[in-house]
Amino acid sequence: MSGVRLAIVLSHPSQHQAPLVDALAATPSLVVRALYATDHGVRPGVDREFATTFAWDVDLLGGHDHVVLRPGLDPGDFGFRAVDAPSLGAELDRFRPDVVWVHGYAQRLAWRAWWWAIGRAATLYHGDSEPLRPRPLGLRIAKQAVLRPFFAGCDAVMCLGARNQAYYRAHGVAASRLFHMPPPVDRARLGAAIASARAEGRVALRRRLGLPAEAVVALFAAKLVAHKRPLDLVAALSRLGARAPHLAVAGEGPLGAALAEAVAAVGLDQRVHRLGFVNQSRMPELLAASDLLVLPSAADAYPLIVVEALQAGLPLVVSDRVGCVGPTDAARPDVNALVYPAGDVVALAAALGTLTEQPDRRATMAAESTAIAPRHDAGVAARAVCGALRAVGRRRGAPWLHALAATEDEEDRPCATW
Repeated sequence: MSGVRLAIVLSHPSQHQAPLVDALAATPSLVVRALYATDHGVRPGVDREFATTFAWDVDLLGGHDHVVLRPGLDPGDFGFRAVDAPSLGAELDRFRPDVVWVHGYAQRLAWRAWWWAIGRAATLYHGDSEPLRPRPLGLRIAKQAVLRPFFAGCDAVMCLGARNQAYYRAHGVAASRLFHMPPPVDRARLGAAIASARAEGRVALRRRLGLPAEAVVALFAAKLVAHKRPLDLVAALSRLGARAPHLAVAGEGPLGAALAEAVAAVGLDQRVHRLGFVNQSRMPELLAASDLLVLPSAADAYPLIVVEALQAGLPLVVSDRVGCVGPTDAARPDVNALVYPAGDVVALAAALGTLTEQPDRRATMAAESTAIAPRHDAGVAARAVCGALRAVGRRRGAPWLHALAATEDEEDRPCATW
C-alpha cells in the first residue's frame, strides 16, 4: 500500500465520525485504519442517558479498514478510565502509521495514542472543547498545566469553529497549528434521504409521523437530560399559548417523566408530540417534516443535529451556550439562527414566536441554512485534513509529503488566515 498511513484512534464507532473516516479512507493519497477501543453503538448496548438499549441502524464500519480493540466492552460513562485499550500500542506498531489522529483528551485511550506517537509519527488532534462552560479556578489551572504540554505535542489541531479555536488558543496552541474543519455529514446520503421523504408529500409524511399537517413544527432532537434543558421548551410554549408552534420531541432520557408531567400541567398535550428515541435511519424524514430546529442547551459542544438540520434547510433557534454559534459557524446569529441566553425562557419564547408568526423570516433563514450546508460535507472535511497534513509534512520535512498531491480546492491555511 502506498500513501500516507493515517491511524485514527477513537473510543467507538459513531455517526459523528463515520462519514469523515469513510471520506479519508476513500482519499487516494491516504492509507487509513481506524482503531476503536470498543464496538459500542454497533452492537446493542445500554446508553444511560438514552435510558434504553440500542444500536445505531446505519453502517458505521463498512467504509473503512478498522480494528476493534476490545469487542463487547461496555464503557458505561465513557470516562477517563473506562475508555482504554492496552493493546493499542501493539496495533499501532503493526500498522506503522506516519500520522496518528488523536480524538479528545478526556480518555486514557487518547493519551496512549499521543504518547505512542512521540518520536514515531506526526500527531493530528481533533476535539470539540469550547470555553463556554463555567469551570472552577482550580480546574482551569490544572487543565492549563496538563493541556498546554499535551497540545504542544500535537503537530496540527483541527478546529470545528470559532469557539473551538478559542479554546485551543487559550491553552497555548499557536495559530499556525490550527486548521479549520467544520464537522461534516455524508451530504449525499443525508440529502437523498431528506429529498425522498419530502417526495412523499408534507401531509402524508406528517400524518405518518403523527404531526399536524399544516402547523409550524419545531424539532427538538436530543437526549432528555438536564444540560439539554428540554423543560425550558414547555415553559416557552406555555407563554406563547395559541401562538406557539407544535413541538416534535425526538429523544429519551432521565427527564422523560418530568417532561410528560410538565406538558400535562400546562395543557400542551395536543401541541407536544413525543416521538421517543429516533434512530439515524429515521432522522431524515423527521428533518424533512419539520419547519425549524430548536436547541436550548446549557452546554453543547457542536451538536450533530445542527449540522444535519442545515442539510434540510432548517432555520435554528439555539441558546448562546451551543458551541456552533458564530458568524462563520453552523448557527449564525440573525442569519440562519436566532440566538438567546441559555435558560432565558422569555427570550426563547420570543424567538419561537418570531419564526412561527413570520413565514417570510423563516424562509429567508432556511435559505441561509441551505447555503451554509455544503461546508459541512465529509469530502470537504477530508480535503481540510489533507491540507493540514501537507502543512505538517512541510514543517517536519516528512518523507511522506510527496504522497499528498494538492488539489485546487484543498485548504492548508491555518486558522489565522481565515
